[in-house]
Amino acid sequence: MILTEDIIDGVLQREGTTYTDRPDDKGGPTCCGITLATLRAYRAPASTSVDDLKALNPQTARPVYQHVFVDAPGFSQITDPSLQALMVDAGVQHGPEEAVKMLQRAVGVTVDGRLGEVSLAAMNSHEPLPLRMLVCGARIRLYGAMVSHDPKLTLARKAGFELQADNAFGWANRIAQFVEVIT
Repeated sequence: MILTEDIIDGVLQREGTTYTDRPDDKGGPTCCGITLATLRAYRAPASTSVDDLKALNPQTARPVYQHVFVDAPGFSQITDPSLQALMVDAGVQHGPEEAVKMLQRAVGVTVDGRLGEVSLAAMNSHEPLPLRMLVCGARIRLYGAMVSHDPKLTLARKAGFELQADNAFGWANRIAQFVEVIT
């Protein structure tokens, strides 16, 4: 069984534990995978600066992850540990509301971005492996769309560059179709 601590360990491992502020990362300043906007929302109404973000370490990032990406969106109520880990990771990368929407589309309930009773019942009664594959397929498609629809790609095209990134959505959609039928 995967514990929430283990899920957060996995997120920290994937996100890294150093401060970054890359212009190509739309999340902006980030440390331990926590964006400045997320830390500000978590600490509100207290003032939070970039220096506060830079001071994060894995230990101080854990309560942020627990609250923002496990408890608040309701992912702690997911009975399948592997699906819970997948949803927490999706919430970190795409935002909890978007992660919930992926899950709601996969189980065929009203898509509102909130993990309520109907969504939880549908999800927890669904066969776990196919559900995880549907969510993975949705994430693959989202990655493809993010690359293919990046405004900087449009500028590169206008400047005469022909880039493989134009194909990212089609490629992602293609492999997602296979992932979604794994049982």
